[in-house]
Amino acid sequence: MHIIIRDNTGDTQAAWGCPGQSVLDVLRAAGVPVLAPCSGKGTCGNCNVIVRDSRGVRSVQACRTPAEEGMVVSCDRSLPLEAETAFDSGLPPLAAEASFDSGLHQGAEDALESGLHQAPETPFNDSLPPLAAKAALESNPASSQIQGKPSWGVAIDVGTTSLAFYLVNTATGKVKAAKGCVNPQITFGSDVVARIDAAHDPAHFKLLCSLLRDAIEANIAALCQEAGIPPEALTEACLVGNTAMQHFAAGLDPTGLGAFPFAPASLFGKVAPLFCGGAQTPRNAFFAPAVSAYFGGDATAGLAATKLATSTRPCLFVDVGTNAEMAIGNKERILCCSAAAGPAFEGAGIRFGMPSLPGAICAVAKKGAGFALTLVKEGDNRLPLGLCGSGILDAMACLRSADVLDEDGLMLDAGKLAPAYRALRSCQEGEELCYLDAARGVFVTQADVRGFQLAKGAIRAGIEVLLERYGADFGDIGEFYLAGGFGAHLDLQSAADIGLFPAQLAHKAMALGNAAGKGAVWALCSQAHRSFVLETAHRCEHLELSFDPLFTEAFLGALRLAP
Repeated sequence: MHIIIRDNTGDTQAAWGCPGQSVLDVLRAAGVPVLAPCSGKGTCGNCNVIVRDSRGVRSVQACRTPAEEGMVVSCDRSLPLEAETAFDSGLPPLAAEASFDSGLHQGAEDALESGLHQAPETPFNDSLPPLAAKAALESNPASSQIQGKPSWGVAIDVGTTSLAFYLVNTATGKVKAAKGCVNPQITFGSDVVARIDAAHDPAHFKLLCSLLRDAIEANIAALCQEAGIPPEALTEACLVGNTAMQHFAAGLDPTGLGAFPFAPASLFGKVAPLFCGGAQTPRNAFFAPAVSAYFGGDATAGLAATKLATSTRPCLFVDVGTNAEMAIGNKERILCCSAAAGPAFEGAGIRFGMPSLPGAICAVAKKGAGFALTLVKEGDNRLPLGLCGSGILDAMACLRSADVLDEDGLMLDAGKLAPAYRALRSCQEGEELCYLDAARGVFVTQADVRGFQLAKGAIRAGIEVLLERYGADFGDIGEFYLAGGFGAHLDLQSAADIGLFPAQLAHKAMALGNAAGKGAVWALCSQAHRSFVLETAHRCEHLELSFDPLFTEAFLGALRLAP
């Protein structure tokens, strides 16, 4: 069965399907990253595409529409393969080829000898390498460097929603170019649980691995072309991601992560080959160490980038996302955990939720008889398409501040609202909602509020239990690190007002941007930095929140929309 796929630019490609397959099945196999948060179950309604078939031209749900011979599929509503706004690198300006300031050495410009390109294809095992020498935490990494020619490496941050790539001169630690794209696995669901479930089917598992590897190779090639560097010049690679994403990148079965006892096939922390299927070229990479099934290599790399392990005062680290990783500690002790926040902060599970792409509402503020909306890359078209994570947070804070929502998250009747907001309240087909713009293009539903409360409650409860088990209170915290693109763009006042984190920590908050990507660059450039990441992972004591009785109590209290 022959199908034509038309992309956002008007270019076309041929795809082949089998009888009985849906349009989404064909798009998945062709590597077209259509947003499908429900993994094709037909419940989210986000996989709409335009098709032309025997019945004419129409908009359909890709997962519910059978593919037909000769069908033309226009993916104008699919996510672009490249999106600069899909991640926040947190790096200095790339045009100036600015150098990372690692905080562990001062401007060493000698060549670095990492040995990655000489490493054999070592199989993963279930344990991390032996503890790095404690001296690695305190030594100057320049002591392990030797004079030589500049070499090139690539740091890869494999996120559930997006991928980030950094082309690095490993002799200087300078980032030459960076690139981001949507993780093409998004067609199998917006969160890792959906993709782990999909991986129970061997064909889907292989496709998930292949989609990721193809995206990695395509972006590496594009980076090299942009920088004028031949791909064969790359001798180093470092990959970070949550534990499930690292399994897919390595071609390891992730299904053990999906059910108790949540057993990973590996905790990584060594050089090993990426998944290689079909015509893909073999490639080795250093995989950052994971602590547990849900505290992965991206968290340990980001945690290392904060230098929390060298601090004299306890510091708090939170990476807000689908699986919110957090840690508290200093040079004496580190305690970490993860909270299943769900994908609300990444736009999934929200009626008008979307990634941080052009047209997304990224900020909301009260203004006159309504709300002022700020869009990502507004341009000439000011029609909002949806809400990204920071916009969702602001919207909830504004609705609460305007008394559209009470502390329990209930959307109040129009008659109980101030006159300015009555016209924005509505009920459609039994669903309570409130519009955010006068044109009535985007609204927040009562179900959206409940989904947000669950995500926010999990993170706030995780913070409170972590501090309690560590034996610290808010006043003891020296620095409060917020990692990830969402952490870089959220409004601290909105986050405190709505109770995402304690108001006492707001003035201590420091947005890191893509801390995982920064940690990946560090590990790419220096053996001492790599030892630092390994040592940080080894020192982490993992707290399983699902077994902690304090978490349930804290979670129920954290559902309230209050400081």
